[in-house]
Amino acid sequence: MARQHKAPQYNVACAECMKIHPSSSIAGLQKEAEERIAKDSQNIDHERSFMNLTIHGLDVVSNPVVNHDKPERSLEERIYGRINEVGAKVRFDKQETSVERGHNSKESVICEGIIFQVSHERSMEILAEDGMLDENGQIRKDCELPEDSKMYSLFMDTYRFACKRFGADNIVGAYIHLDEYTPHMHLFVVPVTMKESRYAGKVRLDEHGKPIMKGVLDAKNIFSPTTIKQLWADYAKCIEKYGVSKAEGKVPKGMYTEVATMDAVVEQKNEVIRQKNEEISKQDISLETKELANKRLANEIEQKIEQVKGLDGDMSQKREQRRDLNLQISDLNAQLKQRQQQADALPSFGPPPQKGLLGYNTKEVDEFIKVAVAKDRVRVASAIKMDEESTRKQMWGMIQEYRPKVEEYDKLIGDPDALERKAKEVRQQQSRKRIMEIVLAALGPDFKPDHFESAPTYGGYDELVTGHFEYAGDYRALQICPSGKVFSTYSRDVRDISSANSLGDQKIWTSHGNVVDLKLQLQIQEFINSQKITRIRFTGFEKENTSSGVEYLFYGDDGRNYHRQSNGNVYSADASKIPTLSQCRERAKDGIWKVEIKMKEVTVSEQSKGNGLKK
Repeated sequence: MARQHKAPQYNVACAECMKIHPSSSIAGLQKEAEERIAKDSQNIDHERSFMNLTIHGLDVVSNPVVNHDKPERSLEERIYGRINEVGAKVRFDKQETSVERGHNSKESVICEGIIFQVSHERSMEILAEDGMLDENGQIRKDCELPEDSKMYSLFMDTYRFACKRFGADNIVGAYIHLDEYTPHMHLFVVPVTMKESRYAGKVRLDEHGKPIMKGVLDAKNIFSPTTIKQLWADYAKCIEKYGVSKAEGKVPKGMYTEVATMDAVVEQKNEVIRQKNEEISKQDISLETKELANKRLANEIEQKIEQVKGLDGDMSQKREQRRDLNLQISDLNAQLKQRQQQADALPSFGPPPQKGLLGYNTKEVDEFIKVAVAKDRVRVASAIKMDEESTRKQMWGMIQEYRPKVEEYDKLIGDPDALERKAKEVRQQQSRKRIMEIVLAALGPDFKPDHFESAPTYGGYDELVTGHFEYAGDYRALQICPSGKVFSTYSRDVRDISSANSLGDQKIWTSHGNVVDLKLQLQIQEFINSQKITRIRFTGFEKENTSSGVEYLFYGDDGRNYHRQSNGNVYSADASKIPTLSQCRERAKDGIWKVEIKMKEVTVSEQSKGNGLKK
């Protein structure tokens, strides 16, 4: 997303926007954002590329997940994956009449690229406060950006601002670049607006009588000139604590390019000359004084021009050095690949040892520590940036990082209680992941949890999740009983396990079957979606034990129902033709069926007994 440069403003923030169509070079944008390959790649200092960060969304407590890893899926897959997830339609320009894609294009805007940044001067001041500049006033090349630094905090606040404004699920890419003249963040947003789904002119309702929501691409309103102008103002207000204000016009575009910034300094000096001339004219200063002032400023401009010329020579030299280093890096990458293969051959990093009646098994603890240390050594060695100038500094930094980890493992060996707490934390994370699978199947992806509770009871664990639906805002509590049965309620009187059990006999609960049923529902749903362009969701099911086994009828939100026979085969038909299981069997030989899954392609470990539909 290269930009032309305009004259800079100091201590300002901006958000540059660019529309992306289906015919746009999405792969090129990804190369620029992730692999640092672009038309203006000479402006990239690859010796600092190891400092770049990628944000992979928010965790369960709404904190950004940040690391150096690239996303598993391509940018194009992420964009169309979000579009298919919300059921939005994409308009393509089949006639290909547009020479350049722009406002006259017939295509949909499938994504919006945004560059968030603060003016170069203020960015350098913040980095200086963080201790990230060397003796020449340039960004250091021997360390990464600390998580407790002001610049890191600015980027995190920027990402939270974008999530709140556009929706975290609509952000399909976020990259922090520290290897260019000015630090900045690339953001890719799918412009989705949720609207009521309609069929034959009527609003479609779910099993609770609530409107079914469907996504549409709405870049025209989300990224209109008015909303973009407001975006700039709101972003500047969000980060004003960092000493910035709203930029005026389109001035800040391209502030992060080095040579262009030097040109901008020349432009700025010319503007100063004009202003000085006006002041001199108003004050009736003599012509000699004017000429003297202009000459002094002209000398400054000439000096800046010479600096620009010197930068061109330095950049040419650096490009030659980069070619030589690339050959060395290729050899070192082969070594890294071999180290990674060695790492993959190591035993898997299993859960921590468990404490028995007689304490910990010394052999198990020693083996756990041996595997953990070995894996960390390989990770440390693989993370080193193999370039000639910074290898030793990188190695020393990694050694310093490795030492506290070894100390942590030593403490675990010497402190059984700490090891037990670590094991408890791992078990809690695994339990929460299992519960979220049940929540997804029962309530759908729009439900956002804010509270988890688990309590041991007779026969197992009693678990409760509370939260709100993202768009409707309705409160919902979901309980997983020790028997495996799952219930939910809209009642706000249910806030914890105690209140849920005390109100268990009231008519406020909706049954969702049991855990095995819901897991089967989710498995079949995901298998069918893997074969479709537009995703579907099961809103409920009917279940019956027959002489040949358990049969299910799943209700789809696409106007079709899905009959899962006892042999594992799944067929679908129009929902009005097969509203119940009994009618599925009555119309088994009618020509209304479509094969979805054949010969037990989706299975579960065990079948549940009973219908699980009463509390």
